Amino acid sequence: MFIPNWSPFDIICSFLILEPTLSVSNSSLVEDKKVTSKTRNDIIKILQMKGLPYELTDLILDYAEYWITNCHVNSTYISGENLNYLYIQTNLIKDLTRCMKIVVEISSHDQGWATGPGSFTWTEFAIVHLDGTEERWEAYRNDRGQIESKVRTFEMTRQLSCIQQFTKLDSFAVWIRSQYPGWSNHVDYCKLELYYK
Repeated sequence: MFIPNWSPFDIICSFLILEPTLSVSNSSLVEDKKVTSKTRNDIIKILQMKGLPYELTDLILDYAEYWITNCHVNSTYISGENLNYLYIQTNLIKDLTRCMKIVVEISSHDQGWATGPGSFTWTEFAIVHLDGTEERWEAYRNDRGQIESKVRTFEMTRQLSCIQQFTKLDSFAVWIRSQYPGWSNHVDYCKLELYYK
C-alpha cells in the first residue's frame, strides 16, 4: 500500500531496493530534478526487470509524479499601464496532449497605492492554438495598493478541463494585464514548468 506523503524517490526506490547492486546508480536517476524521456525510460526498464508489466510501471511513475519536465523562465522586469503583454510562452512540445501538470510561479505587484475600490492589474493564462487563436482565463489579481512583490504559485493538474483541452500543437502562455490610468502591473519574473509523459 502506498503512503500518500512519500516522495517520488521513496516510492520508486521501494521497488528498486530489491536489487542492491542497482541502488546507487538508480537513486541518482530518481533524485535528478530534471526528468528527461531517457531517465523516465531507464526507470521503466529497471522496474520491468523486476517483472512488473508496463501498465503497472506507468501507474507507479504517475503516482510518484515522475514525469518529463520542460521549464521556461523569464526574469525580465516589466511594468506599465494598460498592459496586454505576452510575458512567457512555451515552445511547441512534441505532444502536449500528454501534459500531466503545469506549475506557474510568478512574482508581481501593482503601483503600490489606490484611491478607489477594486484591483485593475492582473495576470491571465492562455492556451494558444497553432492558428494563433487563444483561450484565456484570469489567474489572479494583484493585491490592491501593495508596493511589495508577492510570489504566487499555481498548479494545474490533468483533472482540470484547461489541460484536458490541449491538442498536439498547442502551447501555454502567461499574459500580463492592467487597465485604467494610474493602474500599473509590475512583474519580476515568471517560471513555467510543464510535466508530461
